[in-house]
Amino acid sequence: MKTTCLKIIPLISLLICVERAYCDNVNKTNPDNFITASSTATNGLMLGVYFWHPFLSTNTTEQIITLSFSLSNEVGTVYVPANEYFVRFALYDAKNRPVSKTALGSSYDIKTNQLVWWDDKYMGSKKHGEHTPFNVLPGKWSRGVDLPMVSQLFQLKKAGDYRLVIETQVFFRHNSKGNAEKEIICFPPLEIPVIEPAK
Repeated sequence: MKTTCLKIIPLISLLICVERAYCDNVNKTNPDNFITASSTATNGLMLGVYFWHPFLSTNTTEQIITLSFSLSNEVGTVYVPANEYFVRFALYDAKNRPVSKTALGSSYDIKTNQLVWWDDKYMGSKKHGEHTPFNVLPGKWSRGVDLPMVSQLFQLKKAGDYRLVIETQVFFRHNSKGNAEKEIICFPPLEIPVIEPAK
């Protein structure tokens, strides 16, 4: 019986350490700790971008791109349109040469000349978009909208430093105004350095 107890005690200690490490990583998923770049639209709605990974601190092409939103002093609702109206990506190498897109990357290509006012047809296969509309609270970053990794969006052939450019637009409703009107919000382009790791 004593031998069995001696074997169990280290196992319990190991489980406690694993649980603590897991909790630490969960706590780190708070967007406030990870926003890499942000921009603000004319109406005050803020867009933040982060590349979260539990074991990586540098933005790499192998991390999921996550977009988050915030407001300074009011509550609003963000509606994310279909891919072709939501985001446009561009990637440049260290010599500022554009990198070719994959088929998936080409599916994200903002059609700004068509997005003039709210219409269900801009929202994809679901009435309110592929992503459920979500509230944006004052001083808080919203839950994230996950997008593919850079390596899935572009045809990367060499390791090295790259520059990712993201253009984003969404529909937005001011909850405090008490109406259902949704306006189009276009964010200034964001430029983010990313690294393609050597393989």
